[in-house]
Amino acid sequence: MIPHRLAFLLGGSEQERLTRLAILRALTLTHLGIHHPVVSALGKAAADPAGDMLALNLLDAAPALPKRKILSSFAALTMPSRSRR
Repeated sequence: MIPHRLAFLLGGSEQERLTRLAILRALTLTHLGIHHPVVSALGKAAADPAGDMLALNLLDAAPALPKRKILSSFAALTMPSRSRR
């Protein structure tokens, strides 16, 4: 099976996966609204890892601008910060 291009978002231990799902769900809720299918798919993926691919596919299919905002905010929250000069 070919890995999903957004699979890096959920890599790591189970605790990291759950934390990242929660962060993605909060950001998705903020940028796409409570009724968007990605929000519920991310919630279901937290309960059942089999839902990860559906959630990533829905996120990948989201409109470009909100998806870019979600992914850049996610990176800012989860990636180690670089010291500024």
